[in-house]
Amino acid sequence: MLIIIGGLVIFNQNATQPVVANVTVDYPTGITEDGQPFKGGANAKVVLEDFSDFGCPHCANFAATLSSISDDYIKTGKVKVIFRNFVLSPRTLTAARGGECALAQGSDAFWVYHDAVFANQSRGDTIYTASGIKSIAAQVGLDTNAFNKCLDSNQKTAEIQKDSQEGDRRGIDSTPTLYFNGEEFLGAMPESDLRARFDAMLGQ
Repeated sequence: MLIIIGGLVIFNQNATQPVVANVTVDYPTGITEDGQPFKGGANAKVVLEDFSDFGCPHCANFAATLSSISDDYIKTGKVKVIFRNFVLSPRTLTAARGGECALAQGSDAFWVYHDAVFANQSRGDTIYTASGIKSIAAQVGLDTNAFNKCLDSNQKTAEIQKDSQEGDRRGIDSTPTLYFNGEEFLGAMPESDLRARFDAMLGQ
């Protein structure tokens, strides 16, 4: 298991002076055969697909919920969580492209970036600009030259469109849209309900 030390970037009110808190990716991560980042067990009994938008408040809340139960389900490899972009607004397209650029540096890098962007969502539109996304990437320890070149080139737009097309095929029109072993659930889920769902699927 690879461990990466990154940071959750918390901007001040002027969004100019990021403050970094250390975080550790202490759970298994990987990339699916079709290029999607995942965390948890590669061959887990329970697979959760999360169609998400970095600008969606409910998505940020659900990401926090998943983190809060990570020790019991994700770190242990019982559950596999697959992230898929479903961009609802041009406002967050740069953040989605940033996620793909982070993924190009490895699955651990993606999840550190993912957590940092969601952690700063309340800071407003500033974080969704190219400069805001680049600042987050730098603060969480990504290769900034490679990341910035990737972001500026728009080379990852095709991957995002692929996710969106898959979401359209499934009839998705809101985020988060979740699939528990293929069974659709619309919207975020509170921790107690999520634990109950996982336990039932795991036969606990």
